[in-house]
Amino acid sequence: MIDKESQLAFVFLLFAVAFVLLIACTNVANLLLAKSSARQREMAIRSALGAGKWRIVRQLISESSVLALIGAGLGVLLAIWGLDILVASLPERVALNSDIHVSERSLIFTALASLVAALMFGLAPAFRASRVNLVDSLKEGMQSTSASSSRRRGRDLLVIGQIAMAMALVLCTGLMTKSFLNILDVPTHFNRDGLMTMTVDLPEYDYEEEHDLTAFYREATERLRAIPGVQSATASDGNPIGNMNRIELKVDGYEAPSDEIKIWTFTNYVETDYFETMQIPLIDGRFLSSLDGEDGQTVAIVSEVLATRFWPDESAIGKRFQLGTDETWLTIVGIVPSIRVSLIDPAPGLEVTIPISQSPTRQMTFYVRTDGDTQMLISPMKSAIGEIDVNLPVSNVLTLNQVIIDNIGAYGTLVGILITLAGIALLLSCVGLYGVIAYTVELRTRELGIRIALGAKAGDVLRLVLWRGVIITLIGVVIGLGLAAALAMLLKNVMFGVSPTDPTTYLQISAVLMLVAIVACYIPARRATKVDPMVALRYE
Repeated sequence: MIDKESQLAFVFLLFAVAFVLLIACTNVANLLLAKSSARQREMAIRSALGAGKWRIVRQLISESSVLALIGAGLGVLLAIWGLDILVASLPERVALNSDIHVSERSLIFTALASLVAALMFGLAPAFRASRVNLVDSLKEGMQSTSASSSRRRGRDLLVIGQIAMAMALVLCTGLMTKSFLNILDVPTHFNRDGLMTMTVDLPEYDYEEEHDLTAFYREATERLRAIPGVQSATASDGNPIGNMNRIELKVDGYEAPSDEIKIWTFTNYVETDYFETMQIPLIDGRFLSSLDGEDGQTVAIVSEVLATRFWPDESAIGKRFQLGTDETWLTIVGIVPSIRVSLIDPAPGLEVTIPISQSPTRQMTFYVRTDGDTQMLISPMKSAIGEIDVNLPVSNVLTLNQVIIDNIGAYGTLVGILITLAGIALLLSCVGLYGVIAYTVELRTRELGIRIALGAKAGDVLRLVLWRGVIITLIGVVIGLGLAAALAMLLKNVMFGVSPTDPTTYLQISAVLMLVAIVACYIPARRATKVDPMVALRYE
């Protein structure tokens, strides 16, 4: 089952791929429009020789279809080669449990998408090329005259669309990248170096009573502590990297506001020495001890966030609360920093830690700390559990660092893919902008030659050509900002520590895209300043 946040991420990934495809298609459409202008004389000759309008359209559509299928074939080859890189970037357990390959359905979809793209973006240039004026087109020099304003507007609109989609994709990718960096900087409040983890699930038919569970965990931790090189060992039913149970919290004497229906907290049932093994600092009170057993006082340790929320002006030590429907009162004996690191909500939350002896569970994760090589503990840890119950399955024998990498690895892979797609989109958009400006310079060679002959300086010509590119880019950026804001709001549930409308990111991405676009326009604009008036005036 894929959670809602993962579904949103995959949907956005599909959007990103679609944007890149559309940008590439608009580039091809612009190329075909320019080519149709250059081939106007050829189409006029074909028409004069008896070729009908639909015959010309079929020919041009066939040409665009061949281009699309060749591109699709190259894309499939790149996909096959790129899968190895993708699988290598995934967390090891995800990669091993995933069947990632190019299927027959993928090939069929690629072929159909290519043909649809060829039709969608090849029809307009084909129809435009088929509508020719035989008299004007067959005149000498017609192919070098300036394109009509409608054709220029058509090409400009295509480039504006490219820039808008690239802007949206690059901006959302920037927000996701910033979010990923925020995840990496989330404080853990525990020392994750030198820790090995191991998960054990006790079957109900062998461990029926609660005292059987507590006896097993007590003996297992003692055997793990006896392994040479082990400093300490403990067990917990929750994983500090986001995997903790959530339950309703009822605080003694607390009257909730009318708009607050329920208060939720995360619970973690642990063996003694849990805080010492994880090296979690104590803020107030004491840690758990062996006296906090089945027959002892029901106690708990809470996070600083919980203590501050309900007792902001006094110590929380000695205060009481209940969990869920259980009417047992738990007394707070210690306060520690928040230890849960969530990839859904990185902000510190309400957390409660309870001795496992007060409410044992069947699945536990053991934590073993060593000052030596953690990998050397894998076999001894498995053997220690096997000495108690040889049939007991042991899983996820990993370092805590590996657990963290597994949890954020998929997110990092997503961000890496988005950065690649955004880079391709930006490159294609700049190529499209460069092509339009370069083609415009070529069409306006005679005009620019006249301007230079009448005294226009190189700087004047440079500004003239650059200004058009800047206007196109500005319009595309403004449209792209609106599109990006809409997409970013859909992604807010998978963004951590960054607002969907983060002004810094919006300004930075806008500035970068404008700068790259100006550079793309500068090259043909610079070429325009070197037009020789004598050559330009003989051009026709």
